[in-house]
Amino acid sequence: MFNYAIIGSGKQGTASAYDLVKFGSAKKVLMIDNNLDAAKNAAEFVNKLTKTKVCIPIKIDVADTEKLKSELNGTHSIISGVPYYFNLELSKIAIEVKANFCDFGGNTDVVRLQLELNSKALEKDVSIIPDCGMDPGMNISFIQYLFEQYDKLDSVKSYGAGLMQNPKPPWNYELSFHINGLTNEYYGNALFLRDGKVTEVPCFSGYEKLEFPEPIGILEAAVTSGGLSTLPFSLQGKINVLENKTLRYPGHWERFKAFSDLGLFEEQPIIVEGTEIIPRKVYHALLEPKISTGDIKDLGIIKIFAEGIKIKQM
Repeated sequence: MFNYAIIGSGKQGTASAYDLVKFGSAKKVLMIDNNLDAAKNAAEFVNKLTKTKVCIPIKIDVADTEKLKSELNGTHSIISGVPYYFNLELSKIAIEVKANFCDFGGNTDVVRLQLELNSKALEKDVSIIPDCGMDPGMNISFIQYLFEQYDKLDSVKSYGAGLMQNPKPPWNYELSFHINGLTNEYYGNALFLRDGKVTEVPCFSGYEKLEFPEPIGILEAAVTSGGLSTLPFSLQGKINVLENKTLRYPGHWERFKAFSDLGLFEEQPIIVEGTEIIPRKVYHALLEPKISTGDIKDLGIIKIFAEGIKIKQM
């Protein structure tokens, strides 16, 4: 029996808690959130579904590192369901309390700093595994599996999406994770391999359409950041082309690129009628209520194309 902690009681954290109770031999699962009501609701929901009393809600601000360390002592494994910019410090805390750690990641710069903690994690005999989402995460496992099956691949292109099954206009999108993670994906550059070299590619570029079986139909793809994690560095020189794009229902990219072009994703303050505001915070405050109804049946899609395959000789 194991003691777990989930930091962040949103949709991803709640789903993680359910899996740990059902399949992880959980003795205790701490549901940690700075909003006690959110932690209570998540804990009660999972306990009801699993007919247990394993999940325990706790109110802690993730920035209160000392209180967090105190509660996490004796924990075997920690899952981070909070925004990516907390994950480096949480990795350090996990090592200090001798607990394994994983997160849903999404920001490659943060992940590279986490990987620098490798020697410290080894000293404490724990694992720190960033980017354990769908993309980045599951897509990387699939791509690595392809490399294990063949002698050579020339090109790999990955497409992924977490979408609502029944899109509702005008947004046709439902937020299934923290809105900071969504904006993070839509900001800056992605890292791909072009001619075997790590190359920066701007978000929203590379627009294309892909057709899927009904009832999904036509989806649009565009470049977003972080979807390949550090894989381009690992495969540099071993493959000519490595790309990842995100799939959305038609019309999404045009609308969200307009938001980006307006500067709504920027974090540098601007002055409006004598008041300092941060565009991204205003954008989040306006958009989040529109795409967070909470009533969602979702679907996950990963599609991978490989070219230039050389089959292993038996």
